[in-house]
Amino acid sequence: AFEGELLSLQSSGDLGPDRIVERPKIIYNEDTSTYVMWMHIDDSSYAEAKTGVATSSSVCGQYDYL
Repeated sequence: AFEGELLSLQSSGDLGPDRIVERPKIIYNEDTSTYVMWMHIDDSSYAEAKTGVATSSSVCGQYDYL
């Protein structure tokens, strides 16, 4: 069942319009009891090749982009 969006589109920055966010992977960090999402973030020409990280206290919860 659909639980909701994990990350929200922002007006600017890495999660802004015209950005590519793909291939998210979520792992659990037992030391911090936190779910950590790693993702590829780029511009439309794939010239940046950045890594993004977001965290949440719940695997299905809202993630905070770091």
